[in-house]
Formats: sequence, C-alpha cells, structure tokens
Amino acid sequence: SYAYFAGGRSSSVTSTVDRLDYSNDTPNMVVKGPLSSTGYYISSFGNSEYGWFCARRPDKSVVDRIDFANDTATASIRGPLTATRKYAAASSSRQYNNPTTSSPTVTVDKGSDGYTVTTSGPAYGYWSGGQTGSTPKSTVDRIDYSNDSANMVSKGPLSESGFYFVGISSPAYGYTCGSLYPSYKSTVQRADYANDTATAVVKGPLTAVRYIRGATVNASYGYWGTGGPGTLSNVDRVD
Repeated sequence: SYAYFAGGRSSSVTSTVDRLDYSNDTPNMVVKGPLSSTGYYISSFGNSEYGWFCARRPDKSVVDRIDFANDTATASIRGPLTATRKYAAASSSRQYNNPTTSSPTVTVDKGSDGYTVTTSGPAYGYWSGGQTGSTPKSTVDRIDYSNDSANMVSKGPLSESGFYFVGISSPAYGYTCGSLYPSYKSTVQRADYANDTATAVVKGPLTAVRYIRGATVNASYGYWGTGGPGTLSNVDRVD
C-alpha cells in the first residue's frame, strides 16, 4: 500500500522517513518513524512485511528495518553489513536480500564497483553502469540468486554510460534513470529480462535532469523521488 523514502540531506543530514500512499499519490508525503541514525546515499530493499535501509554516508555498516505494520516507530537496528559501506546498491529475491557494495574503495561481497544501480527480476539481480577510476560504464553484471557465490556474468549493456543511476523493476523489465556523466541526464533506459543480452532501450524521459534519486515500484507504477542537482522534493511516475 505504501512506499518509504528515508534519510538524505538538505540543509543538514536527516534520519527522516517519508511515506507515499500508492492509492493517493498526489498529496505531500507524510512523515513516519525515523531511522535509527542520520545518513545519505542510503541503499534499500524490502519484502511484504519489512523495509531495510543499509549503508550510508558517513560510512556505516548499520542496517535499519522498518516494520510496515508499525511504521510510526523508530526503525530497529538489525545485523550489520560485513563492513562499512557507502554508495551501496541492493537487490532482493523471494529467498534472499543481498545488500552489496558499489563503492570502489571497499571490498566487494557480492557486487561490482563504482556507483552502480540495481534492478531485480524473479531469478536474477542486475548491477548496471557505474564508474571505474574516472571512466563511466555501460556494463551490466547479472547475479544468479540460486548460485550467488559464483562470479557475476556480463549481460547486454546500457545504451548510455553513466553513474549515480537509480533503478526500478517490473516483473518483465528493469529501468535505470538519470545519471551524472558527462552532465546531469533525464534518460530512462529499459532492459528486457526475457532477453537480457540485448542493449537496453531508451524510454520516455524524466521530467527534468536528475541523479542520486530514491525509487520504488508497485504493480502499476514506478516512482523516482528527490535527487540532485540541488535539493529537490519532486517525484516522477512511470506507467
């Protein structure tokens, strides 16, 4: 019924959690119980009962969990990541939740380096774009949830290189949007899970150039919220 956007920074770093009502998504969001600590560049994933927010700047290994049945309470601290993280990317399957690092300065548990974005299908998770050194990437790596200790495999690339993408998934497609390279972008690229060796195709753009956004999805729509450049509160919706 709801989506949650947590943390971030404007004039200061915050622990605020805002809730979006999918049944009435035009009013302002409402504030719910905060995270256990402040942070930004936070990664998130969830299932039908809980939402987890992990890694953040300043660099932390903390994992906060929101209980959807009691979302006015402060998020509870859960088992931490194996090390401190920032610029993280996360994916989830029906069986496992896999927070992974995407920072090039720390050891990777299960993931790739360089400010990547993730999307997730029923059987696989995809890490797209990013940066190695000063070079932006269009590569896509795929993790197999049934064998997540193996190296990822390369799949069809993005149509444009970039980093600081944000992604959402439908049952059939993965969407990456925005980015920072060589300038802010409004591009939306769509990957087909049924044909994941093909190059992602460009779809209808965002309403303006954006990067480092929060994102969520339900059965009918995908939402990209806030982001840069500057401090923003807007939300874009894709059908």
